[in-house]
Amino acid sequence: MAKHKNHIKVGDRLLQTNKPFSQLKQSQKEKINEWLYDEYSHIYYKTGAPPDKRYNDEILDAVYEKINAAGI
Repeated sequence: MAKHKNHIKVGDRLLQTNKPFSQLKQSQKEKINEWLYDEYSHIYYKTGAPPDKRYNDEILDAVYEKINAAGI
C-alpha cells in the first residue's frame, strides 16, 4: 500500500483519506449518523441521563472505529 499526500493507494485505486463530511455519499452520511445515534443511546441507557460533553470522546472513538472498519 503506497502512501501519497492525502491519498492511500489500495490495489489499483487511489483513495482520498481526508474527505470532509460534506463530500461523503449520502448513504455514508446516514450510516455515520446512525452510529452516532446508537452510541448516544448506549450512553443514555448506561447512565440514565443524556450524555454531556464528558462522553464526547467515548462516543466519537466508538464511531471512528466503525468508520475505519467500514472503509469510509
